[in-house]
Amino acid sequence: GKGTGLGLASVFGIVQQHKGWVEVDSVQDEGTTFKVMIPAANDIAPEAPRVNEPSVARANGETILLVEDETSLLTLNKTVLEDFGYRVLEASTGVAAREMWDQHKTDIDLLLTDVVMPGGMNGCELAKGILAERPDLPVVFVSGYNKDVPDGSLKIEYGFNFLAKPFRPNELLKTVDQRLAAS
Repeated sequence: GKGTGLGLASVFGIVQQHKGWVEVDSVQDEGTTFKVMIPAANDIAPEAPRVNEPSVARANGETILLVEDETSLLTLNKTVLEDFGYRVLEASTGVAAREMWDQHKTDIDLLLTDVVMPGGMNGCELAKGILAERPDLPVVFVSGYNKDVPDGSLKIEYGFNFLAKPFRPNELLKTVDQRLAAS
């Protein structure tokens, strides 16, 4: 029932990326109203052409360490990956993921981690620690924020090892498949 408190921060970050702002009005015993203000576009965006997504080869039981602090996303992504044939080890914080890594490091084929997480270790710090032990491990970063890494030492490329939230299940599968194939 309780969230991490990062939902509003995610909304605020996304709105700021689009040169907007959030107005909040709170009245005791009446509630709170949030207004999201985003500048209007001058042109109407053309409708994206509908194309069939390229198929992704089914997994061969590879093990993925999935790190996501939002329970609903953790459950959804785990289900998508397992339904496709991956074995998934899950963690909701960087610290818990590090413990999972220490227990199963020889079995893990890919790290799939949220970038921004509570609990003292973000996804970039987690990845750097794991990559120090196993530099060839494929990593996929996920974030609702822009793709900038806090310290810039990890190379993040959209469509290769970065997924922007929200994403479709097929995008998740395609990115994971491509990272595993490239390793």
